[in-house]
Amino acid sequence: MANGIYLPAAALSRNPVDVHDVPHSHEGRFQRSRGFEANPAVWLTLRNHPFSIRGTLPEVWHDLDALRIWTLNNLNTYWADLASQLERAATALSKQAAGDAIGWCVPGVARLAYTLETGDVTSKSAACHFALDAYPERWHPIILDALAIRHGEPRKEVPSSSAVPDVVAFLRFVIETPGARA
Repeated sequence: MANGIYLPAAALSRNPVDVHDVPHSHEGRFQRSRGFEANPAVWLTLRNHPFSIRGTLPEVWHDLDALRIWTLNNLNTYWADLASQLERAATALSKQAAGDAIGWCVPGVARLAYTLETGDVTSKSAACHFALDAYPERWHPIILDALAIRHGEPRKEVPSSSAVPDVVAFLRFVIETPGARA
């Protein structure tokens, strides 16, 4: 299911933080209030990787400092909170839930680290490849598991009791040192 916001093209020329009360779709449900997709990372995607179906491409707002602040805030709020939730629930998670955590969290924080390092956006799979180059070998097994999950490849069975602590540790490592290079 695709998530997205619905707004006039002219709204893209403004800071997304100032875009209020636009309808959006989240997990297939239509809502009338502001959606998460009104953020500097999505605006950057639209600016750097546009696709126009009809008409000319609109001007898209961009401020590298605002993008950096938003990205660091996202790491230190959503992702830090998620790491704490996963840590508390680690022993209760099924193998499927552990796999979901690997497939969502590892590429998620790697994408934000990529944005902080490059000032651009990338796919979740490309972010994992970035993380393989950027981070120490200690993290490679969990990153490779995330890539396998993203590509639907068979992988070894990883019990939740051993996988989730690695996910939590990787999240915290990236949150604490998002620009760290191996």
